[in-house]
Amino acid sequence: MKIFGLLDNYDVPDRQPVPGSAEAGTSLPILYFPDVALLASGKPFFIPPGGDRWELYPSVAIRISRLGKSIASKFASRYYTEAAFGFNIRNRTLLDALRSRGLPWTEATGSDYSTPLGRFMPVERLLAPDTEIRVGFTDRNGAMTCEPVYYRPSLLRLDADHAVEAVSRRFTLKDGDIIFLGFPAEGSPVGTPGSIHAELGDETLIITKIR
Repeated sequence: MKIFGLLDNYDVPDRQPVPGSAEAGTSLPILYFPDVALLASGKPFFIPPGGDRWELYPSVAIRISRLGKSIASKFASRYYTEAAFGFNIRNRTLLDALRSRGLPWTEATGSDYSTPLGRFMPVERLLAPDTEIRVGFTDRNGAMTCEPVYYRPSLLRLDADHAVEAVSRRFTLKDGDIIFLGFPAEGSPVGTPGSIHAELGDETLIITKIR
């Protein structure tokens, strides 16, 4: 199983296209996560000691259901039927250091259990045009620690079909591979102890305790 994440694929209202974006006509950068980065919903994430700053980046993810390479977007829907909602928890202190030196990000973004993922469901549930997913942060007593974040798949620059096309141009996709469709450019601070939870209407998509 391989795990991918598209960068610069989640827009914000009124933002102008940037070099390297989908609108600029170039390939989007792709993060690669080792399979040990996945964390099942309900399992806690333990922030390692050291005083580094950690941030949360949410995204909808799709699961590939068949083998494919260089898949055209018009055929991409044949390669996935399910989606889930998850987070990538990044060591922002280390990430900034790696970026300043032009080094790969994997150490900061793909450490063990750094990518909690909720249960999979029919893709239409999470990728409908009017979908709005609320991400909340609470302390150990259940009190909100900051304003919630809202994730809207309608802000994805490349939709799921075009994301499959973009990734499969560079990597062979296999049954069980996961593609995170787009992370916001800015993350949300992660503190301890507490929990992070995401809801779609009255339905809880994922809960991750932070310790």
